[in-house]
Amino acid sequence: MILTCKACGKPYSARTRKGLKYVPEVCSKECFFTWILNSRYTEKSFIPYAEQNYNKNGNFKSPAEVIVFNRFKKEGINVQYEPYILKTADYMYIPDFFLPDYNIFLEVKGKWNYSNYTKFTAFATKLPLFLFDIPFLKRILKWL
Repeated sequence: MILTCKACGKPYSARTRKGLKYVPEVCSKECFFTWILNSRYTEKSFIPYAEQNYNKNGNFKSPAEVIVFNRFKKEGINVQYEPYILKTADYMYIPDFFLPDYNIFLEVKGKWNYSNYTKFTAFATKLPLFLFDIPFLKRILKWL
């Protein structure tokens, strides 16, 4: 599939999972960081949905989460692991990462089930919540 990079405007080829949205559409690692810097959300639109996650145990749930966390730290980007629980009347969701300087949530997913994807999309349609799936981590960031 041919997509247009949201950072530089160049076309690039990407394999995407059918129906999977919310993956940053960028052609390179450099464009990803440009996209992050330009995607700064000034409003904290997530506040009505969020409460502090005091129950987290600080343990990462997957090796991919450890890699993403460490790489953000290496790049000098302030990153927090599972700091908020997002809630609506129907769902509760704990995104993996929050970039407080940009008000962006990130989710790292290797495998999806219907319940996970349904909850994710319920929040991603309302909030700055983006997906890092394994193909994105391999193709763009080359972190795996």
